[in-house]
Amino acid sequence: QITYLRQHIQTFSADPLPSRRPSGRHKKQLRTRVLERDSHRCTNCGATNDLEMHHIIPLSQGGTNHLDNLTTLCTTCHTALH
Repeated sequence: QITYLRQHIQTFSADPLPSRRPSGRHKKQLRTRVLERDSHRCTNCGATNDLEMHHIIPLSQGGTNHLDNLTTLCTTCHTALH
């Protein structure tokens, strides 16, 4: 999994990967960190409303909840990707 991420995400960090899905307080903290990192803007179109977290590599395909695998998308862009 780590090798796959390093091959597909150029800014992959050496931080330990989360071992499970975030929930409760941890999920809110993770969302806040992703939003702050992405300047509260959709990384695809720049929108600032209706923002969601998106897994670059889906969990079902071996992706993780690590910051390097999450990005901010607006609802419109997120829906278009799925």
